Amino acid sequence: MTGTTPSIEMLRRLLRLDDKSGVLYWRERTISMFGDSPRPEVSCKAWNTRFEGKKALNSKDKSGYLRGTIFGQHLKAHRVVFAIYHGQWPKADIDHINGARNDNRPENLRDASRSENMRNAPTRSDSTTGLMGVSFHRGAKKYRAHISVGGRFVHIGYFDTAEEAHRARLKANSIYGYHENHGRKAS
Repeated sequence: MTGTTPSIEMLRRLLRLDDKSGVLYWRERTISMFGDSPRPEVSCKAWNTRFEGKKALNSKDKSGYLRGTIFGQHLKAHRVVFAIYHGQWPKADIDHINGARNDNRPENLRDASRSENMRNAPTRSDSTTGLMGVSFHRGAKKYRAHISVGGRFVHIGYFDTAEEAHRARLKANSIYGYHENHGRKAS
């Protein structure tokens, strides 16, 4: 079984999901799960002594997502939580609605296309105004509001203040189906 993605049924046998916190815990394993071992009863007892009841898939990757390995397969915790809770693997990306990549409560996870996921992004850390879709245009000496629609840059308008440009951008977010959290401060 090494290297293959475990079935949802197998994940449910291996892991317990605390759906209030989104934390996964290792369940007790049975001797039958150690059939490849020369002494399955010894391997089973050692594994259960070390891991049973402890947090699972809780190593942070460089992007801040929780992950781990099951049967040689590297898995992201948010995808496993989604699969266990909903009984199916997500069709596309998983969007952390509140933007916290380690908050895997089922209510904070949604199956989203890449485009939908990108419409719930924090303000970029290199933003000069600190506001999503608002920049200062030197030539016009005004603040410019803009948005991306279908991969195209759409100019919304020029404004005297960053706050006016931001209000125009928020209105455009609503018109073009951006998530209400889009443009939040990065966590």
